[in-house]
Amino acid sequence: MGNDEMDRECRKFGILVVDDDLAVLDVLCFGLRQRGFSVRSAADGRSALKTYGRHHEEIDIVLLDVRLPDMDGPQVLCKLRRLSSRFHVCFMSGDLGGYSEQALADMGAAAVFRKPLAAIDLAAKLMEIVTDSRLNPSIAEARRRANRRPPPQQTPAPVVTFVLRNMVDLQRPTSQFHGDHQLRWTGKDEG
Repeated sequence: MGNDEMDRECRKFGILVVDDDLAVLDVLCFGLRQRGFSVRSAADGRSALKTYGRHHEEIDIVLLDVRLPDMDGPQVLCKLRRLSSRFHVCFMSGDLGGYSEQALADMGAAAVFRKPLAAIDLAAKLMEIVTDSRLNPSIAEARRRANRRPPPQQTPAPVVTFVLRNMVDLQRPTSQFHGDHQLRWTGKDEG
């Protein structure tokens, strides 16, 4: 398991929330922190790109508003994907503009949330997305590796030293010890 997969298993899941409505942004960030996420936020696309660039190792999921002032959510996603593909994305909006939910899903969205949002329901769905091994290959691999049994240890066979002295059996042929590990029978075999 690589260090980044182990880190993801041991730390809180990170989320980048991007929304130009500061009241919505504050409420979402507060609610997601209360539900156990490590939260980063941005109020526009450029800030989102800068924040992701600085904290990409800590971000597992990006929650993007579809309509932002400088560039829309799908445009931000396209630029984020140039930086990395190791995150999930979800969109949120009260107005999808020229996009359909299917078009956003085709861009890679794990979910599309309609505003107004209930922070508790949103947090539960986001947690489901980041912990679902079918949607998160790094978690699937980490779980596979954690459940994999280590190969049996190859231990050398115990070394046994025999010391044979004056081995004489009147009923059997005489045996003689030659060298450290050889045993040779001499005489006739009786049957």
